[in-house]
Amino acid sequence: KAKLSHGGGSKKSSITYKSPHGRTFYTGLSAIQFMIKNRKMFTVIEIEIMRMNLKFDGWKSETYLPDGWMVCKYKKPNLQNGDGFYYLSEKLRLFESTKSATEFMKANGYNQEEIEKVQFTIETSKKLVTIKTSKKLLAIKTSNKLLGKDKYIWEDADSSLPKGWKKRIAEGDGKVEFILSPKGVQYRSRFVAVQDMVKNKSNKKDVEDMKWCMMSHEGWELS
Repeated sequence: KAKLSHGGGSKKSSITYKSPHGRTFYTGLSAIQFMIKNRKMFTVIEIEIMRMNLKFDGWKSETYLPDGWMVCKYKKPNLQNGDGFYYLSEKLRLFESTKSATEFMKANGYNQEEIEKVQFTIETSKKLVTIKTSKKLLAIKTSNKLLGKDKYIWEDADSSLPKGWKKRIAEGDGKVEFILSPKGVQYRSRFVAVQDMVKNKSNKKDVEDMKWCMMSHEGWELS
């Protein structure tokens, strides 16, 4: 028998299984492992039906796997990166890593092409996850930097800067002024800001306003 339990709030629904002998299992995998160990108690059809139920626990038959094999992806603990993979052979033998699964295939005469297909697919999947994670972290860091979210307190600018710009004073060997554009780009001087604005083809009026501030507050003159 199978019983569906509905989770409350954000919890997922789960299925529990009860054997004809009164034993309860909380995953299809634990149920089918029990059935394999006690084959004399179950028919082939009963075992196959339970195999079909594994999809409710996240198990899938994939084209890159040998016939009859299944794979289940799981999240590794917080101290480790990425996803892990469990495998079930056509005879429902469990493998807890890609390495142990492919080593079993090599030792038991599986086609080399099949083995390489599994290894290539999983390695490619891991690399894509790593690239996506790295890009996400880089985007967050870049965004924080551009938006000035790097522990600095910015002040609304006075007449020394165009409308919408901000500034801060860095304390060190001497006081250094930094300015922040409305788009969140930080500059060490108005001169550098003007150069970047011209390079990026900013609005002409905005460029002229910054040039005026540069001449008024940084001592530049038109020649």
